Amino acid sequence: MVLMVVVAVTMVVVVTVTVTVVVVVVVVTVVVVVVTVVVVVVTVTVVVVVVTVVVVVVTVVVVVVTVVVVVVTVVVVVVTVVTVVVVTVVVVVVVTVVVVVVTAASGGGGGDGGFWRWWWCWRDLAMVVVGAAGFFLDPL
Repeated sequence: MVLMVVVAVTMVVVVTVTVTVVVVVVVVTVVVVVVTVVVVVVTVTVVVVVVTVVVVVVTVVVVVVTVVVVVVTVVVVVVTVVTVVVVTVVVVVVVTVVVVVVTAASGGGGGDGGFWRWWWCWRDLAMVVVGAAGFFLDPL
């Protein structure tokens, strides 16, 4: 009889210890899995946030560089157009003055000589300058 009690108590202790060990192993495994999932989710979230910030910064840099390129292009175009207009007007005026002076010195240019010769030359020069200015200002 004592032997049966000892066997029964031993079986209860073995079952209790076994169940306790199994429960502890299951709980520890669940905790490890949950902590691992949380760490993976936090890591992925941090990586996504960092990548998003990098993409935003790169986009801002690209936009700023594009704006600078557009502004520089506009400035270059304006300077080129102004330079072409100024050089063309200066060339037209210089050539016209030379033609008028040579024509006046040679006795041509309309009129009957003297004052009228110079009058026609300078009037022609003024018409050429005004015409050139009108040619360049007309598209505006």
